Amino acid sequence: MASEQPNEVLASLLAELGWSPRALARRINRVFGPGTVADTAPYHWRDDGRVPRPPLPALTAWVLSRELGRPITVAELWQGQAADSPLTMPADVEMSLPWSRSGALGIIDDWVVSGDFLPALDAILAAPPTST
Repeated sequence: MASEQPNEVLASLLAELGWSPRALARRINRVFGPGTVADTAPYHWRDDGRVPRPPLPALTAWVLSRELGRPITVAELWQGQAADSPLTMPADVEMSLPWSRSGALGIIDDWVVSGDFLPALDAILAAPPTST
């Protein structure tokens, strides 16, 4: 879908990052795998107001959110012209801790302190005992 009007939101976010559309494509490909998007496609998105096929609207919003340090929604980025889609994230996203004993302890500590374990614990305690 093309609006023939430049995507000013995308243009301003790229300017804020100091990125060209090609830099955006390269970052998307670095995060989600080579060939996810052509190097020149984001020029069409920015300059012609074209909207990429799913899941690229969501992938693009996720990359921009991560780089800018604030949420950028699909609706905001594409002015309601793109359908949101379930986001496929890389398996190692946000895995900044080392694969070591101290890294594992840090993950466990974060899990316990944040309370993320409570739903899992409830499910474990509610499960009927297994017969052996």
